[in-house]
Amino acid sequence: MKTLKKIVFTGLLALIACAGVAQAQELYKDEKAPMHERIMDLLSRLTVEEKISLLRATSPGIPRLDIPKYYHGNEALHGVVPVSYTHLTLPTNSLV
Repeated sequence: MKTLKKIVFTGLLALIACAGVAQAQELYKDEKAPMHERIMDLLSRLTVEEKISLLRATSPGIPRLDIPKYYHGNEALHGVVPVSYTHLTLPTNSLV
């Protein structure tokens, strides 16, 4: 009976330890963690190809990191344009 209690106790300790490690492994999802640490954690997990794909206005999702796809409708010449206004034709300004 004592052996069974030791096995159960050891199993519970291992489960708790694994849960703590899994939570620490996803620091970028922890809203209470400092922003810089979250950013560095996420950047360390992204591959070069994934980082490049996130630079576009239409970025694919990254399911393995729970990052959803998004479209932010950016237009640099006139500032950031909301997605709902992207159908409009805006006049160009002279950059000279």
